[in-house]
Amino acid sequence: MKNILQKLSIVFLLFIVSCGDKNQTADDGIYFQDFDNLRFWARDEWNLTNEMAHSGDFSAKTDSNAEYSQTFQMEYSYAKSKGYKAVQVTAWLYVTNMNAKAGLVASVESASGSAAYESADIINFITAPNQWEKISVFLKLPESAPDGSNIKVYLWSPNKGKIFIDDVTVKLAK
Repeated sequence: MKNILQKLSIVFLLFIVSCGDKNQTADDGIYFQDFDNLRFWARDEWNLTNEMAHSGDFSAKTDSNAEYSQTFQMEYSYAKSKGYKAVQVTAWLYVTNMNAKAGLVASVESASGSAAYESADIINFITAPNQWEKISVFLKLPESAPDGSNIKVYLWSPNKGKIFIDDVTVKLAK
């Protein structure tokens, strides 16, 4: 009897593990970027680097030449047609100087301005220089936005501090 219970326990455990093993994809509203493959992201190669990476070989950065990192962009109308109501963004940052000023931004923007904007100030997440730390920002999508609006995600460093960003997950929620 004990042997049968052990076997059933193992089968049950394998079942539970396999149920949670489904890889989430863009079809689930999950977009992951490690900067080794740039899909849905602006392709400005000048701010990609192999100097530092949280995973893989590349990351994006801000520095004296660029106050904006690579930018995730999706048509707002597409997201709304899929029933998405919010965006949760997580990313890993590596700050070389604690005086750097920056924010992880999630917004809904058009040529006429921002319909929604949230920024997570790195000062609230980074505890020390020269180490990778996780940061996140949440944006509730507005009920409506001007035609041509896009959901955008990027790192903004107005004082052009050297900051690396990697392993960004953009999760759209219904």
